[in-house]
Amino acid sequence: MKINYAYLKSKIKFYLYSEVAQNIFKLTFGSVVSQSIILLSYPIISRLYVQEDFGIYSLTISFAVFLSAFSTLSFETALVVADEEDYKTLLLLNALLSLFIFMISILFFISIGNVLSQVLNINHSFSFYFVASLGGLFYACYLIINNCFNRLKLYKELSFFRIIQSFSFVLFSLFFYFFNKTILSLSYSFILSFLTADLFAFYILKKNIKFNFNLSQIKTLARIAIKYKSFPYYQFPGVLLNNIKENGSTIFISWLFSPIVLGNYSFSLRVLRMPLNFIGFAIGQVLFKRFDEIKRKSGDLQKTFKRAIIFLSTLSFPFFFILFFWGDKIFIFIFGSKWGIAGYYSQIFSPWLFINFIASSLSLLPAVVDKQKQFFYLSTIYNLTFPIILYLSSKIFVNPEHSFLVLSIYSFLWGAGVLRFFWKIAK
Repeated sequence: MKINYAYLKSKIKFYLYSEVAQNIFKLTFGSVVSQSIILLSYPIISRLYVQEDFGIYSLTISFAVFLSAFSTLSFETALVVADEEDYKTLLLLNALLSLFIFMISILFFISIGNVLSQVLNINHSFSFYFVASLGGLFYACYLIINNCFNRLKLYKELSFFRIIQSFSFVLFSLFFYFFNKTILSLSYSFILSFLTADLFAFYILKKNIKFNFNLSQIKTLARIAIKYKSFPYYQFPGVLLNNIKENGSTIFISWLFSPIVLGNYSFSLRVLRMPLNFIGFAIGQVLFKRFDEIKRKSGDLQKTFKRAIIFLSTLSFPFFFILFFWGDKIFIFIFGSKWGIAGYYSQIFSPWLFINFIASSLSLLPAVVDKQKQFFYLSTIYNLTFPIILYLSSKIFVNPEHSFLVLSIYSFLWGAGVLRFFWKIAK
């Protein structure tokens, strides 16, 4: 058969220059650059700040993300699909909810801040909680703006929005170190970086949206909230459960051990997960498309699933093998001598991260075979038991390394069980 190269070339050009391809490239570019800025800055920032600084910084992020989830109740996601006549009122609803939660969080932390500080082993009570509350407000604005840009198809601006946030964080971290370093310097840098990005985004949105809010919109807030109630009903619980697992463990570690242990723990996972999550997401999107194509043709996905497992294992095993044996030495060489313990934690976490990389890259398979509900239940059980296992192991073992080893083994076995579940539903 003679290949029509002109036709093939025209098709390739069509897909490469299509609107979808262009938008994907813009978002991917922004994500790669913003993640790279943070990752490349870590060898410098890690030498300027100590473990306790990173521990307080991690606690700030955890509180901010928790508060931002309650600040919008997942209504910000509805901004992308809302009817045109509801869009501005829904935007107002998100803004008012965020301000309300900010004020409630300030009152809450004033009431129990001292008690909570004793539990978390931190000293800077009011200043820390005020920064965390501001972080929740600014991060909620970040999520709202992200969905506004998505609705308006301002993908180039959205990329710059993310790059500005990452670049601002690095600049503020350096500024506070050289001019006024405190234990909250990284936390200050966190909230100011989001404020900077939010101000840039607000300037862009002002040119694309006419903010002519009036009293009639306030009267319709309840109606809009009821109309889009499916978002807080069905999406918010999943967001909250994921926060319990990801950020609840951060709070637990500070409570059970100390901010210094938390600093080593969070630094290790943040450095390793940043590139792995991006690579895994890209691979997952490709596999999702491939699984869907095969499902439509033959329905038997196990052969492709097996090949995907072999490919992902071959791709990631050398990295985790090196990390397992020489993680502490690698961290000392790249980030400085004080991060040897964080490198040792990376050795402990390497089996967990290895299986997690494979499972997360295949996590869209249940959507192909319509098994999302079963997978949601599995994820919920893991998210709830993760902090419980951490708590129980900390009571059995005084040494945090032993607790993290139990956590890593548990997560590895759970990941293996998830892969087994994927294999069964791929039939």
